Amino acid sequence: MILFRISVLVLRILWFLMKILTKKSFCIEDIRPQFPDCIAYRRMGDSERKCRIEFEFSSSNFKAYRHDSSKCDVIVCWHHDWPDVSKGVEVIELKRYFGVSRKVWIQQAIKSQCEYLDEHNRMKWALSKRATPGDVLLMYKCAPVSAITDVFVFSENDIARGGAGWREGEAYFGEVRRICHLVSLVFLDDLRKHRVLKTASFV
Repeated sequence: MILFRISVLVLRILWFLMKILTKKSFCIEDIRPQFPDCIAYRRMGDSERKCRIEFEFSSSNFKAYRHDSSKCDVIVCWHHDWPDVSKGVEVIELKRYFGVSRKVWIQQAIKSQCEYLDEHNRMKWALSKRATPGDVLLMYKCAPVSAITDVFVFSENDIARGGAGWREGEAYFGEVRRICHLVSLVFLDDLRKHRVLKTASFV
């Protein structure tokens, strides 16, 4: 009975996978136990190109398992959390096709960044490497107000590494777009007094 349920689950997953890959112009030739997991052909205009596909839950697993990126063209995963994915390897993130809810991040803006934040509705901003397109960013101005003042959304598909202008070293950056400016600010003191939010790690 358990084996039957697992088999049905696997078949359902494969059915959803085939639906999405078909939308992406893939024609599956073989799914196999060795690396890469799948061999397919992809229609490119009037021709077809052979594609080697690896299935992972998180794209970073590809790196953790030390797969050879020169032998793979596409990573199909549930969650894309590897912004430094090898050049030439495409990532298809499945959760985008299933209406998965957005993550919400509190992003700090130090005093020297606040003027720039106020003047631009679109900008490159430092993000967590686990951020994905569509995530909501609550902008927290550290000074002088110590409050969440604006709501932005991560609006592009990619995160790239670059020099961090406010400290030594590098950071991950993505394009963010302003959704609104809050008329009623959310102050740090309010968060600290809230019976639920005061227990959160970010307060």
